[in-house]
Amino acid sequence: MVWCGVVAGPVLVLVLLWQGLWRGDYASGRDPISSLGLGPAGWVQILAFVVVGLLVVIFGLGVRRLRERDPALGATGLLLVVVGAGLVGVGVFVVDPVAWHGRLHDISTGVAINAALLAVVVHGVTRWRAGRRGRAVHGAATAVACAALGWPADPDTIALRHTVIVLVLAIWLTTTAAGLLRDRRGGRDPAAVV
Repeated sequence: MVWCGVVAGPVLVLVLLWQGLWRGDYASGRDPISSLGLGPAGWVQILAFVVVGLLVVIFGLGVRRLRERDPALGATGLLLVVVGAGLVGVGVFVVDPVAWHGRLHDISTGVAINAALLAVVVHGVTRWRAGRRGRAVHGAATAVACAALGWPADPDTIALRHTVIVLVLAIWLTTTAAGLLRDRRGGRDPAAVV
């Protein structure tokens, strides 16, 4: 189940890159990622959000199972399940500034990103307490970078900044999952290593 976290980030990034390069009607610095869900080829992005969301839910459930060895992983796992559910919502409720499903899309986006940031912070704090300073610093750097990118209200750069936030969170997700897998395969306690 934990391997789903390793796969989720790269799948999302690859689909975003492929869609961004392939679709002539999309400009990555100007258009939000969600706009890739519009038009005749929009189904590709919708499917990507749903599949990645389900992968993150499964990853979160796998992390929750590791709480037997490290109870602190339970909170991280639960937050990851929320992230995944938010991503599924981002895909199911296509972006539209005036339709009801557009509002649900925006809510799903907020849930996914904020739960991801909270998961990063919670996981970082638990790793710090476990003496895993590298994992904790990586989490802190991820949270600070995302906060710095998300804080400004400049509408001209919001699409680009949100794209970078998604990429930074995808990297965190993948590296965290890979670390958990490495530790599990090595027979080490995730509380002591991740």
